[in-house]
Amino acid sequence: MTVSDVARDLASRDPDNSEGDPWRPVAALLTEWQDATSAQRQAMLNDPPPPTGDRRWDAVVVALAEHLALHGELQLPGWVQDACIELVPAWFPVNTPEARLDALRYAPASFACRGVFLDRRALERA
Repeated sequence: MTVSDVARDLASRDPDNSEGDPWRPVAALLTEWQDATSAQRQAMLNDPPPPTGDRRWDAVVVALAEHLALHGELQLPGWVQDACIELVPAWFPVNTPEARLDALRYAPASFACRGVFLDRRALERA
């Protein structure tokens, strides 16, 4: 599983079908990430992802790659630096008052700077 695979999976989803968890490919990537070597992790990030068809998810994919690279002490792929995505208005994937407050407090910087606000613990649970 790579970041590009996550984007392809998200792009293949039917936007009119609410079934299925769009976070599933993110969770799959994070699961594989845990057991990967540094070289494997770098390879998981290197290929630029295709557009998902939804700017919110495009922002998630770019933020995820940046977050993983920075926390894994890996080289930031050039495509991440070139991806200028900032959501206005901001997007709160979990949009309850309590979740919004936690997201504002604890969103990883890679996500917050792109306007995606989720509690960093969501990445641990994904």
